[in-house]
Amino acid sequence: MQLSIIIPAKNEELLIPRLLASIRAQSFQGYEISVADAASTDTTAEKSRGFGARVVEGGMPGPGRNRGAAVARGECLLFLDADVLLLKQTFLEDGLQEMQKRELDVATCRVSALHGTPTDRAFHEAYNIYTLATEQILPHATGSCLWVKKAVHEKLGGFDEGVVFAEDHDYARRAKKQKFRVGILRKHKIA
Repeated sequence: MQLSIIIPAKNEELLIPRLLASIRAQSFQGYEISVADAASTDTTAEKSRGFGARVVEGGMPGPGRNRGAAVARGECLLFLDADVLLLKQTFLEDGLQEMQKRELDVATCRVSALHGTPTDRAFHEAYNIYTLATEQILPHATGSCLWVKKAVHEKLGGFDEGVVFAEDHDYARRAKKQKFRVGILRKHKIA
């Protein structure tokens, strides 16, 4: 298994099927999916299993990501939030290739607004410009799309479960501090 996709979720029955369908439509198929369910009271778990995902006990969001990573068999982990979409069918394939080509240990991607006002789109693009400009000195990583080699995740001790806000940025900065290669993938955005 080359890639383990981990999705922390709580009461995402309306959104998680869209994400799982966008994963299923990918050109790359060497993956497994784990949904780390944070005691949902809706049909999140059932809908996830319907797409072939393994459902594990989770927490939001760092603990859920760690629980999913604990059962992952892939060499590379991809953490996705339940409310995102993979817009291009080559998202997974291209992401893995770019990580390998650039020799990245931890990576994120640029973000885009699937819907929304021109102001929403402008804020997303401003965030992209800022994160690209600070990529090498103050790395950011959006937890909605975070790629990491499993061995690196283990060396980092996973997400710091004591950090409840911006745990994804903390993760990227700890990786950089420990001399791992952190970067932003250029080919595709996540929506």
